Amino acid sequence: LVFTPGTAVLNPDAYSVIDTIVRMVAHIDNQVRIIGHTDTTPPSDPRYHNNWELSSGRAIVIADYLISKGIAPDRLMVSG
Repeated sequence: LVFTPGTAVLNPDAYSVIDTIVRMVAHIDNQVRIIGHTDTTPPSDPRYHNNWELSSGRAIVIADYLISKGIAPDRLMVSG
């Protein structure tokens, strides 16, 4: 739903889902933990050597998007 298999590229349909999450967390002060996941598909992007790196990269992509929508970076924690 969110990423193209084997990549950290957001699917166009994912933005509406993430925008809903932005609206849910924008007005509260808690920390937001973003945990990236993958499946058994090997990464097809040469920046990621394995699925552990890909899952972390996916979490960072989401964090960057949340920041671009006004969520303070110091509220975000990412892991893969």
